[in-house]
Amino acid sequence: PTLAHPPSSPRRAGNASGLGDSGNRRSPPPSLGKGRSWSGGGPRGRAVPRAGGDGEGAAGRAERSRFWGGVYVPVSPPQTQHIPPYDVVPSMRPVVLVGPSLKGYEVTDMMQKALFDFLKHRFDGRISITHITADLSLAKRSILNNLGKQAILERSTTRSSIAEVQSETERIFELAKSLQLVVLDADTINHPAQLAKTSLAPIIVYVKVSSPKVLQRLIKSRGKSQVKHLNVQMMAADKLVQCPPELFDVILDENQL
Repeated sequence: PTLAHPPSSPRRAGNASGLGDSGNRRSPPPSLGKGRSWSGGGPRGRAVPRAGGDGEGAAGRAERSRFWGGVYVPVSPPQTQHIPPYDVVPSMRPVVLVGPSLKGYEVTDMMQKALFDFLKHRFDGRISITHITADLSLAKRSILNNLGKQAILERSTTRSSIAEVQSETERIFELAKSLQLVVLDADTINHPAQLAKTSLAPIIVYVKVSSPKVLQRLIKSRGKSQVKHLNVQMMAADKLVQCPPELFDVILDENQL
C-alpha cells in the first residue's frame, strides 16, 4: 500500500517560502533611507532625523531649527517691519512760510514777521502761531518710526534732538485738534523739500522776490552786518526761485505784498 502524506495545515501551506508573516509587512519608503539615519523615538512614532545623520551637521541645523520634544522645529525668519498703508496727519494742516531767503537774516525775518502780524489780526481768536526751534526736517517717518535703531540715531542727530523733534511734532498735532489755523514759525525750515517726508502735511507759503537785484538792494539796506552774508542769502533765494511751482501751496509775489 502507498503511504499518503498527512494534509498540510493552512498556516504552513501559506508559508511555503519559510518567511513567516514577513510577506505582509510593508517596506519603508525609499526616500526615508537616503542620506540619513532614522529612529522611531519621536512623538506618536514619528520618524525624526537623528543628529549628525545627514551631511549638514548639528551646527548648520542649529542655525535654522531648534530641537524641541524630539522634533526639529524650524525657526521662523525675522518678521519684516509693518508699514501702514496711510499716514496720520494733523487735523488742520499747519502753515509754514519760506523765503524770500534764509531765516535768521533781517530781510527774510522782517518780511515774514509782517505776514505773521497780518494773520494774527486777520484771524484773531481763530489762529495759533507757534515758534519752533527744533529741526522739523528730522521729523521724517523713517526716523520717528525707528527710534530704537542706533544707526539711524547716530546718522541723523543725537538722542536728545530726536526726542525734542518728536515732542514738537506731538505738540503740533495737539494744536491742530482745536481746528484753528496753525502757523509754524520754524527757524530751520528754508525749503519745501525739508518737510516733504514728514507726516505734518504742511501748507507751504513762498514769500517770493522775483528780481535778484531787488533782493540784493534790500539786503544791502540793512547794514554791513547783513552785507557780510550777502552771497549765502542770494544762493538760498536762487534755490527757491528754481523750484517748480507745484512744490508750494501758495506763492506770494512781491507785487502782491
